[in-house]
Amino acid sequence: MEIIFIPKNSSEDLMNYTIDEINSEFLKDIKADLKNIDSSFKLKEVNLGTGADWVLIMAILNGITTIFLLGEKIDKGIDGWVKIGKRIKSLFSKTDTIYLDKAAAQLLALQYLAEKHVLKSISLEKELTEEIINLSTMLRDRKPEDFISKPYSIYYLTFYINDHINTMLSVRSDGEIKELYSYDNNFWHPF
Repeated sequence: MEIIFIPKNSSEDLMNYTIDEINSEFLKDIKADLKNIDSSFKLKEVNLGTGADWVLIMAILNGITTIFLLGEKIDKGIDGWVKIGKRIKSLFSKTDTIYLDKAAAQLLALQYLAEKHVLKSISLEKELTEEIINLSTMLRDRKPEDFISKPYSIYYLTFYINDHINTMLSVRSDGEIKELYSYDNNFWHPF
């Protein structure tokens, strides 16, 4: 899982100092949150600027690569995944800018759904990623498939909840979630 961010009030510091030299309570809090998700997380500086430099921090969490295998139902450990989604959501209040890869977006979506439903089981039935722009065409040091090349994306995720509710969400990589469509199989009637 990868998350790109700028800690609150730190954009100028990132341009002039290394991550270890930045003295920021927001960055300390973010590091603590990331450590609770994956104790072996790593941080590195990345540049999203296509003209002038725009330096951000990328968190790499190798302990979590994906939670959903397409079509596989999760009915145990949901609360633990929701808890990780809450930790990801908490990062938003500590950052000026944030971009989530697909795995992080799925966890954020799971947390969103847990606020609306009592989750007994859930599966990801369909997924589609819409890349708004792929920076690898402008920044030749990146592979097209790397998240650093496509931080501006929309993830369309269709979940099957509690064996009867279908919900389609769009999750932008900046964390904005929209519920596109939802229906309950128990009350579905053809038009």
